[in-house]
Order: sequence, then C-alpha cells, then structure tokens
Amino acid sequence: MPDALLLRKLTLDDLWTFKMMGNIALSPDGQRVAFVMHSSDKIKNERQSAIYLLHLDEQGTLRYAVDEARQLTSGVKNDSYPVWAPDSRRLLFISDREDES
Repeated sequence: MPDALLLRKLTLDDLWTFKMMGNIALSPDGQRVAFVMHSSDKIKNERQSAIYLLHLDEQGTLRYAVDEARQLTSGVKNDSYPVWAPDSRRLLFISDREDES
C-alpha cells in the first residue's frame, strides 16, 4: 500500500492546519458569493479570517463557478460578516485590522 494511503492518528499539529468556512453572502444579483475562511497561526497562537470572492455563472450556480475563489482581504487579523450593498457593487464587512473592531 502506498504511504499516502496509510492511516495515522490525528495530532495536535494537524489542528493548526485546518481551515473552516464561516459566513456566506450571496450578492443580490446572484452573480457572486463572498465567504469567510477561518485559519489559525500556530506561532502567534491566534485565529485569523479572510473574505474570499467567487464569481458564479449566469445561472448563479456554484456548480459552474467562473473562476476559483480569490482572497479579497489579507487575513492577517479577522475579517468577517460580509454583506452586499443592494446594488451588488460593494461588499461591507467587519474587521479588527487595527486592533479595533
């Protein structure tokens, strides 16, 4: 059996590599979706989050996404709770980039 298929126990270090999806916001025009990805920095012992954007096809389906999701915010601190403006042209979110919410 190849090494890649061998099972091993989950370690504490593995937990630092996990990413979890957070809030999701579909644009009012149905053409884009913004979502939050949470990750952890082992060295700083901190959680971080960044907002990603995914363009959808003309039917507004994820199955036929136009491109891969691209990261919109730095993810150095915590960017969360994306909300689209009614015209679908702007995305608002909460951030603690400057040590303030």
